[in-house]
Amino acid sequence: MPWYRVYFLSRNGDIRNVDEFVVTDDDTALALADRVHEAVSDLYAGYELWQDSRRIYRCAHPASRPFLPQHIFTQGMQAELLRRLKILQSGGTAFGRSLRLAERLNELEDVLGPRRRKRFG
Repeated sequence: MPWYRVYFLSRNGDIRNVDEFVVTDDDTALALADRVHEAVSDLYAGYELWQDSRRIYRCAHPASRPFLPQHIFTQGMQAELLRRLKILQSGGTAFGRSLRLAERLNELEDVLGPRRRKRFG
């Protein structure tokens, strides 16, 4: 499966942080990257999604977020998002300072419940 990187951008477009993950395809990667960015949008103005040397998408500010059909956000995708957000929050980086991230984690845990957290891939 392909390896993806999400670069989180300041208001000036500078790279301020990064996350990496493996998923099946570009559409899934974009959906996950966008949801991760939304969860830390109190810290970062935008993001870029890359797979190797290929830039897949650039969101310079919240108004330029991609249109993603609701059916993409399956329970498996939500579980993977929860897993990623927990990793980011506990990683000892700036992500841990995001208040929005903590809120999003609580929301996802309420939706998924303790028995429905499955790995998505």
